[in-house]
Amino acid sequence: MKDALVAFQIVSDAPKEALPGLFYTMLRGHFTEIFRKPPSAFWPIDGSNGLHFDITERLQFADEFVKIQLSGNILSFNLVGQYPGWASYFSTIEKALTLVFKEGHIQGVERIGIRYISEFVGLSIFANLNQPLIFTLPQGAGVNNTFKSEFYGKEYSIVLNLADNILSHTPRPSTEKVSLVDVDVFRTFSPSLSDLSDILSQTKRLHTVEKDVFFGILDSQFIKSFHPEY
Repeated sequence: MKDALVAFQIVSDAPKEALPGLFYTMLRGHFTEIFRKPPSAFWPIDGSNGLHFDITERLQFADEFVKIQLSGNILSFNLVGQYPGWASYFSTIEKALTLVFKEGHIQGVERIGIRYISEFVGLSIFANLNQPLIFTLPQGAGVNNTFKSEFYGKEYSIVLNLADNILSHTPRPSTEKVSLVDVDVFRTFSPSLSDLSDILSQTKRLHTVEKDVFFGILDSQFIKSFHPEY
């Protein structure tokens, strides 16, 4: 697992410009600060033009395995290092959401997305699929293959990216060539979900779909060879 991202598009009665300060207050003491600007940086005052809001910087906290980030009205979670397994990951999500909903400034969530990115060194991902995809011409087999498909269902949407022989880009650009499996599952809600238990339940549901897609597209013998934890 190269990275695992879970993101919530939140609905709040507070202006977006005030959310960093609110979230800092709600999460401090419960998670480790990665970055914090002083209050004057959140709400810089210009002597000639009055009060200006600046949310270009992102508020970040973390625990041992998961980073928590607020950017605009998107509250996201992703890996600090090695994937700890879904139970531990979800526990951090549940703890953070419980804290931010407790204060009453968050009215709901209108979109949940889960995206898992896996990279494999020294193999072709297209040679290890359940259903082979053929990239050949009379001149020979293709190299540097990429495949993208989007699936839109009644309950959720899926964006699947597969690639061979590409440079690794997560968490930073590299000269190492890898194969890629990138599965993005998301759902929007109208009206937004306002009950925390419903939000957590839908997050679990989307993770199940994410997991089903990953294991469903890969050859079973290939999966057994690296014992993935998803």
